[in-house]
Amino acid sequence: MQDLRRQATRILLAVLPIVLLVWWAHDITTPATIRAAAPCTSPTGQTVSVLVKNPDGTQLQIPNIPWVENCTVHLAMMNAQHLDPHLRFDTSYFCPYGSFVTSIDGFQESGNHFWALYVNGTFAQLGMDTQLLNPNDKVTWEVATTTAIPSTHRESTQAKMINGRLARRVDFVLRNANK
Repeated sequence: MQDLRRQATRILLAVLPIVLLVWWAHDITTPATIRAAAPCTSPTGQTVSVLVKNPDGTQLQIPNIPWVENCTVHLAMMNAQHLDPHLRFDTSYFCPYGSFVTSIDGFQESGNHFWALYVNGTFAQLGMDTQLLNPNDKVTWEVATTTAIPSTHRESTQAKMINGRLARRVDFVLRNANK
């Protein structure tokens, strides 16, 4: 009986460091948005909302996302992800234009299809890193094609392949579309 107890103790002492290592590794690789314990509220009480229209017809609506002064779409998306763990999005950074959404909820851009950004139903004038939001703004993401860009912006839309991904220079194009 005592041999069995010693053997169990040895096994436990051998397994415990592995369990602790796995737990520690998981903790440092878990995104801060999941680990964060602090509530996500606006000091002013003002909010924005995000609507994702997936290509399969499903939608994800996230209301009451805290708004702060100089809130960008990217910040609102990070806060939305904090509030609703069902929202998952990936971005790629293209210097000097900033971050572009490459997938939302597992739906990836491809070819001439991309995640189009709308604010209050209007095609965004800037990219997600620079588009400022006002209180009560409604951010909408939906997959579009380059031909779906409003005609006033379509002619100057530039796209180029970078590392196999379509990088739309939307913020540059839209800033210069009226010149």
